[in-house]
Amino acid sequence: MSVEEEFARSVDETLKVRIERIQHLIRLTLDLIKNPPQLEPPRLNLVVSGLLARNAVLLEGIITCAKSGLPAVDQILNRSLFENTLHIAFLVRDSVDLFDFNPAKKTLDLFGLTLNHDTRLNLYIAWCTIKGWRNVRDFCDADEPLKSMGNQMIVEADKAYQSQIKTVGQNWTKRLESKPTCAGVSVKSLAFSLDDNYKLWYIYSYGRQSQHTHTSSVSCYLDYEGNDWNIRLDANHSELEEGLATAAVIGIIALFEVAGKGGVSDQLRESIREFYNLLLQTPN
Repeated sequence: MSVEEEFARSVDETLKVRIERIQHLIRLTLDLIKNPPQLEPPRLNLVVSGLLARNAVLLEGIITCAKSGLPAVDQILNRSLFENTLHIAFLVRDSVDLFDFNPAKKTLDLFGLTLNHDTRLNLYIAWCTIKGWRNVRDFCDADEPLKSMGNQMIVEADKAYQSQIKTVGQNWTKRLESKPTCAGVSVKSLAFSLDDNYKLWYIYSYGRQSQHTHTSSVSCYLDYEGNDWNIRLDANHSELEEGLATAAVIGIIALFEVAGKGGVSDQLRESIREFYNLLLQTPN
């Protein structure tokens, strides 16, 4: 076997190990959904289970993209995985302090609300409802046939929107309309508010991956050789490895957030800790 063939085989083995670890992570995530903690209020259990299920689906998508040699798409999915995990942390933590970090750190006006579990859950439900309401309004403002479709849905959407104003207040409703998180702040501000680990991963991973989400990613598909620009569609193995490694870390962070709550079995907690220790080992 040539040096080139040996190197290619070692690279493929490394990707195989990382993919197997993501598959293990998915199984642990599904185990946690089947054996959830006892969160208060009880309806919070359903929402958190849904968010964990979304993490599992995103992880499956990351595996598929890695196998297909699509690191840029992997990184887009990793951004969604990070945002999803931020929302899990915001909902399940015993306490959360919110700040606005755009540009400098400042305390966020809570408009008289206390950020207990009930309030945070209400903010999440309101945020989801408002996003749906805005989509319906966009349909109503569009040309046919979308306009007719929107008109059929707008009455119920308006009722749901008004109910959220009663629940979280006019100020929070307006804030949630314009923000990408249920905390009413930017992704950066929510990550920085939670703790230094999320701040680190925002800077290292989420911020860097933004180029793959927006049109500035065109540079990722061009190579400059000599005096010519060439289109590059082939996969970069180091990017594939980084995408899988990032997904594993974000996925285990989500499990730690939930598994630390009461009601999760000691056996499942130990399995999650063992997987974390496994991640600390660099694949050969």
